[in-house]
Amino acid sequence: MTQAWTRRSSGSMERKVAPQLLAGERILWQGAPIQGLMLRPLDLALIPFSLFWAGMALFWNIKTWDAAIGSVSRLGGLVMLIVGVYAVIGRFLLDGYMRRHLSYVVTDRRAIIARTGPWPTRLSLDLARLPHLELKEMPDGTGTILFGAPRPVRGNHAAGLGVWQPTLDPTPQFIGIPDADAVFALIQSRTGD
Repeated sequence: MTQAWTRRSSGSMERKVAPQLLAGERILWQGAPIQGLMLRPLDLALIPFSLFWAGMALFWNIKTWDAAIGSVSRLGGLVMLIVGVYAVIGRFLLDGYMRRHLSYVVTDRRAIIARTGPWPTRLSLDLARLPHLELKEMPDGTGTILFGAPRPVRGNHAAGLGVWQPTLDPTPQFIGIPDADAVFALIQSRTGD
């Protein structure tokens, strides 16, 4: 039955993870986030806000440069414009880039989140000791599995970035995976062992 959960692509992920496996540990599932533009329900509010912010920043820059106002106002306007461009476009580009470098593995003991690229990391979560497990599923069957309660935005700047860009959220998660309900059920079945 565990073989039914295994997703094998080219076997390259399995070769990368194999040296990290504990003695007797078996891979039950492996996958990666969906690619391309990934919109979340929260983006219904974030996109209009970011367009408003970028528009106001552009207006501010045009007015300060035309009126020859001091350099501090110009610099502040440029910073606001950069933040606006990131919120409108940059966050989607960076999120897509980071998702291309993410891979996920579920073994009979752990969930592993590995990121390659310029900032490689590997996070290992013991399935028997997960504090919280949550599934956020989309109508198309893709979804995100959170390993831990979402962190509040106030007082935690990293959590605030996670609102804008899921790949920067400090809560460990399998972001945008296909057939998320089946993977969630697999993980849940292993947490009671």
